[in-house]
Amino acid sequence: MSQVGLRVREACKLDLADIKWNLGSLGKLHVRHGCATWRATGEPWCRNCRVRHIRCTSCGTVAPLKGGTLAVPLCAPCLNPDPDFWDRCPACETTWQFGTEPCQRCRVDQKLRELLGDGVTIAEELKPFRRALMAVERPDHASVWMAKPKVRALLTALGKDPRPVTHELLDELPKDKTLNYLRRLLRATGALPTRDQRLTKLERWINEKLATRTDLEDRRVLHGYAIRHHLRRLRQRVRGHQLTVDQDQNVRIHVNATVQFLDDLAGRGTRLVACTQSDVDDFMAHRATYPSADGALRALGSYSPPRPQPHGSRHALGGPERPPR
Repeated sequence: MSQVGLRVREACKLDLADIKWNLGSLGKLHVRHGCATWRATGEPWCRNCRVRHIRCTSCGTVAPLKGGTLAVPLCAPCLNPDPDFWDRCPACETTWQFGTEPCQRCRVDQKLRELLGDGVTIAEELKPFRRALMAVERPDHASVWMAKPKVRALLTALGKDPRPVTHELLDELPKDKTLNYLRRLLRATGALPTRDQRLTKLERWINEKLATRTDLEDRRVLHGYAIRHHLRRLRQRVRGHQLTVDQDQNVRIHVNATVQFLDDLAGRGTRLVACTQSDVDDFMAHRATYPSADGALRALGSYSPPRPQPHGSRHALGGPERPPR
């Protein structure tokens, strides 16, 4: 019976007239190209039609296909507006259907309660997310999405964690496309506040760069240049807006150019405090791979450790020293 698009609970609703002993060996059902007779219309009805969702040409509602044709599909109320003709979902008592099993929307709700809670209740901050998933036009899509192993693991982890759902909590979970999609869903439904993800990734990337510096002096200089010079000005510039790709790449290029210069000095056994203008010129002429390295090194001079300079000499990472007033 499954090969002709029927389940056991559907086959038990067939009439005797649907049984044709001369039409094959698979249950002798009245089938045409794998279709059984649909009780609502008396027309052939296959499993693909039974699970198809359409936009009703009469009322415009997105709902399961119940009648009409693929060119002119109809939902249940438009096919037969008689309420007594249809059964009801036992959970919500609103879905018009044949049978007493829960509708897809109620099955989505029950699965969410099991994954995000104890099967009955869920955390207060996750209720907007639950309501949004229940209100989607295609609950079958939500059901398929929640059936994926990675999604189930993420939702279960959120449900079992006693802490409130925050961006910081999601940052602790394994990073992949599933987590990014779930984060966007939680933000869109109001379960999470809006956060500039590109700016957050940039801050995390800069912290990783700082963590790789073993020399404390280099780390202090790089921290001042990346955090105080770039990030602070960037936050002021994008206040109330999302960070653009160009802004993100500009900061990364300047920081990488600075890291390359510090690595070059370390490879030649020269400390930043002892760096001279000839060291900078040699690096820019032979080993610099970033076009903006010159501007990055000039700005880096503001965060380099101070040292005594003769009057009129040139700083290693800046222009000529200004005469004292």
